[in-house]
Amino acid sequence: MLVVLRRFLTDRNSTLLLYEHDRSRFFRLVGLASLSQLGFWFYTSHLIATELRPWNRQKDAAKKTLAPLKWRMGLAAASASAGVLIAASGLLYAHRSVKRLEAVAGRSALRLTTHGFLTRPLHVSVRDIRIRGGESSRQQLTIKVKGKLFFYLLDTSQGQIANRRLLNDIIASQRVWS
Repeated sequence: MLVVLRRFLTDRNSTLLLYEHDRSRFFRLVGLASLSQLGFWFYTSHLIATELRPWNRQKDAAKKTLAPLKWRMGLAAASASAGVLIAASGLLYAHRSVKRLEAVAGRSALRLTTHGFLTRPLHVSVRDIRIRGGESSRQQLTIKVKGKLFFYLLDTSQGQIANRRLLNDIIASQRVWS
């Protein structure tokens, strides 16, 4: 083990896999569901904006008008924003879930790959990363990257941690956030 670790630390081109969990099928399904929800809510908002008629109890047919414009446009905007929120939350969940975590040798950096749509691997210095959890956390480890808005999630219940010792050393070295 020490020979492998020494070779890893001296060779600048090598990477060491720390964690892997490939759920591409699941996240494709989440993306499809999010986009179908977006289409449904946009279609609903289009119907509200163009086809909504008022409930007219008057018997006079000449007084039939469309529902007040501000109510129709308000309902249309509310349903369109519901679709955008549902789609954004599904795509954000896929972007936050970690597919692979690799240690890049010689540079004290990590390479983080997510399930997000059209995302590239994120190269982060070990100084700019905070991992919460450890041996006591059985379900998920959260990773906070300095300068990024959201946390990244490692699903340890189903994913495979390839090098637990090195991952625990990284977690232990990140106790104090400066």
